Parts: sequence; structure tokens; C-alpha cells
Amino acid sequence: MIEIDMMNTDILYPTFPKRLKVLFYAVNGIGLGHLTRLLAIAQNLKINFPESDLLFITSSDADNILSKEGIPYIHLPSKTVVGQSGTLTYRKMGRLYNALVNAVYDNFQPHILVVDTMVTGSFHDLLNILRFGNCFKVFVHRARKIEAYEQSVIQAQRFYNLVIAPHYKNAEIIPMPIGFDVPLFWSGPVMLTNKESAEERESVRKRLNVSNEENLVFISLGGGGDASNEQTLLSVFNVLANFKNNIKILLAEGLLSNATVIRQVIDKNIWLENKIIRSNEYPVANFFNAVDLAISGAGYNTFHELLYFGIPSIFIPKVRGYDDQLARAKMAESKNACLVCEEDENFEINFYRKWQELENVEKQNELKENSLQLIPKNFADQAAKAILSELNELYKEDLLITEENKDDENTSK
Repeated sequence: MIEIDMMNTDILYPTFPKRLKVLFYAVNGIGLGHLTRLLAIAQNLKINFPESDLLFITSSDADNILSKEGIPYIHLPSKTVVGQSGTLTYRKMGRLYNALVNAVYDNFQPHILVVDTMVTGSFHDLLNILRFGNCFKVFVHRARKIEAYEQSVIQAQRFYNLVIAPHYKNAEIIPMPIGFDVPLFWSGPVMLTNKESAEERESVRKRLNVSNEENLVFISLGGGGDASNEQTLLSVFNVLANFKNNIKILLAEGLLSNATVIRQVIDKNIWLENKIIRSNEYPVANFFNAVDLAISGAGYNTFHELLYFGIPSIFIPKVRGYDDQLARAKMAESKNACLVCEEDENFEINFYRKWQELENVEKQNELKENSLQLIPKNFADQAAKAILSELNELYKEDLLITEENKDDENTSK
């Protein structure tokens, strides 16, 4: 295994493409993590190399966020929608993915392929491209539960030119293929929103009609596709009813949320009538300068964003097949950067106690200071620069020179 450090991207080798075509592959489950991470990297690639043409392949049912960013995309049918409709069998869906993904690649002919989490694709639909595609291949390796790794998945990383771990070095276990020198770059946490670009506190609170005397409490349980969220919200609201006098609640519904279910939960809590602000703002971190306290699932994106903005938080880890939210939250709790409340038979009682602890101003200051130390910056820029730097090194060695680039090289000489 080779670990790389940041290299100089200011001087590009003459054969480096004049326009860079980048294809992103983001297949999401019940959240938005894969799509959001790749969007953050895509935006920073564009900043560092403006002559970039970006294209996404995604199955996320929240793909309209790409439209808002002016990024074209190909939408694959999501497993959730197909499962509900009964239109396609698993095998037919796999064939459809293979046909569409390979056709997009053949037509777009990218210089770079960036894949998040699903190393060979959702239906192994990237295998042909990984084996035979003449492009620079990047795998964004968000850590999994150790028990969720299969040796075949680990070894499949050998097809990539660069693996990016969006974590601090050695903060997570990132298994790498044995017998292959694939560069590994620990970028640090990758987020979509920078503090400097987020809306100012006064502006947000005025827009949301929140007074200076009120604590704005942010609540999010992920992208919205988790059926267990209804019961979690009911329990949280039951507790907060005891502390309702000086708070307003900003509820991030998630772009995949069921609005009817949320409405039913709110209707069961009459006290929320003038206390709750429902929002499907994306990215919701745009509001974080105005938030005082938070209650959230511990998915990769919102977890890192809340700590990055220094918001005293209670994390409620949700159970996922691959993503270990509990380990992520417990790590931050061990640094006194947050509070954690697990969902068990005593959840409501334990959450009541955690909220009492969070209301203590001295505790809030401790959590804020420690969270800012734990996540001091957004490392999306470093991830983008690592891709450009490693690609440039390969062009120096003439390992990825196509006929088009040979013409560019002759012209430059």
C-alpha cells in the first residue's frame, strides 16, 4: 500500500487534457451520503480546474440537487422505487444498470471516473469499465463496519488508480488490496458546505422568524428514507414538550422523507404548532450559523457538518447495513465533542437525561470547543487536489495518453 501526500497541482504536465471530462458514480440507499460527497468533490474539481466537464450517474431519488447545481446527470432507477413498483426483477435491473452505465461511459469517454462506496457498482455494473476503461479511476472509500467487508470488495480496489479515504489518517480502518500498490490518500472529512459560504446567523433567524431569546434546535434523522424515523421523532418530541418555552425547532425533513408521515407526527404534538419550522433546504448546513443545539442521526454528512460548525449536539445513531453510525458518534463522544443516545427500550428516558445535560450552558461550551478542534475544516478541496495531482503524475509518465492527448502534446510543442 502506498500513501500519498499532497503534491503541487499548479504546474500541469503538457499532455494534461485542455478540457477534463469527469464522470461521477453515486448510487444511494436511504440517504444522500454518496451523492453529497461526490458533489462536494465535483465542485472543488471545478474550482481547481475550471475547464472541467462534469457528468453524474446516480440512482438517488433526490437527484434534483444536481439540476440546481447545473450539473447534468443520468438517472438510474432506484432499488427502492423498483421494489415498490414490482416492474423489474433483481436480475433484469442488474442488466439495465450494466447497459446504461457502459453506454454512458462509451459515449462520454471521461478522463476521470470517481466512484463512492460501491467499489464495483451496485450490480457490479462498473466491472467492465474498471477492467478495460482507459481513464483515471478514483474510489472514495468511506469506512464500513468491519463485518460488512468482503475480501472480494477489498481486492476490487486494485482496479483503481487512487483511493481516497474521507477521514483523518488512521481514524478509521481502510482495508486495501493485498499485493497491489494502490495509492491511498487520507483527505480528512469531505463536506458540501463551507462556513464562509453559509448564510449569516441574523439573516437566517430573521427569515425563519426566530427571536434572539429562543434557542433554535436543529433536528435531522438523515435523508428521510428510514421507516424508523417516525417513532424516533415521536419520542424526541415527547421529551422536548417538557422544555418547550424557550425553543424553536428546525426540522430537516430530508429530500427522501414522507411528508404525510411527518405531518401526522407533528399533529400528535399540539405544542409544536408555533414552534416548528419544516425545511427541505439543501444543503441544510446553509442554516447552521443560526442553529444553537442539534439532535441528529450520525450519518457521515450531517455528523461532520454539525461538528464543523461547532453546534452542541445529541447524536442518535441509526442502524445501517454498512455504515457504522454508532462507532462514529462514540468516537466524538470520547473526545467530549457531542452526546450520544442509543435507541433501545429506554431511549425516551435516556434522551430526557441527555437533553437536560445539553441544556447546561457550560456543557454546551465544552462541546462546541471540542467539536471545532475535532473537525476544524472542510477537506473537500484536498480530495479534489489529490485527484488532479495523481492524474498529472500519470500523464507525466505517459500512462494515460490517448490519441486526442497526443494531438494536444504535439500542438503544445
